[in-house]
Amino acid sequence: MDRLLFLAIRLRIATINGSCYKLNVMKTKLNLAVFGLTLLLFAAACKKAEETPAPAELKITAQQNGQAVTLVQGQTLDLTLQNPGDGLYTFDQPQYDATVLRFVDHLHQGPTNTNVGNFGIDSWDFVAIKAGSTTLNITATRGTDNNTAVTMQSNGVSVK
Repeated sequence: MDRLLFLAIRLRIATINGSCYKLNVMKTKLNLAVFGLTLLLFAAACKKAEETPAPAELKITAQQNGQAVTLVQGQTLDLTLQNPGDGLYTFDQPQYDATVLRFVDHLHQGPTNTNVGNFGIDSWDFVAIKAGSTTLNITATRGTDNNTAVTMQSNGVSVK
């Protein structure tokens, strides 16, 4: 009888130990699956976002004077005008909202021919930095007399 009780107890312990072993294996597999999924999600979250290429530069000239222009943030606006030097005029500083556009540079290119009155061209580059709107004005003044200021170009600029 003791022997039977001993075998019964041993069988019960073996069953419990076997169940524990199976439970531990299942927990280990579940932990590995959760760990693998976490790594996968972390890697996907850390993946460097592909950079969106900057939009093409928008070029405007005197032909677009008075027209509205629309840019997206980061886009460059290139404005090119004939230099008004033949009337002894010089360009003034551009007027615009500096919270919407950022001035990049102003370049003067001398004349490509010797025609009378040809003083070359000037170009200005601006970058759209923030959504909003502004008016971009380019004026020129004869000498130091502010009463002679003339508007050479005026465009409404909207940044999306």
